[in-house]
Amino acid sequence: MIAITGDADSRFTVLFRPAQTDAGKISAAPAQLCRGAGRDVAGSRTNAPGAGSAMPGVQMMIVTCTAA
Repeated sequence: MIAITGDADSRFTVLFRPAQTDAGKISAAPAQLCRGAGRDVAGSRTNAPGAGSAMPGVQMMIVTCTAA
């Protein structure tokens, strides 16, 4: 993982390099982030590799948690 920003009240943004990040950690990230805030996952999506990225090799995941 490169960076995680945001919070459960809005959304989390996770930046990662798929070639250098364990696939299990990537798939577990939404549940871990929301669980850490005492919530469930409402949804998550990941951009396609290289989809308009200004950072080659980096993908972005958006995680939304349920309301408090």
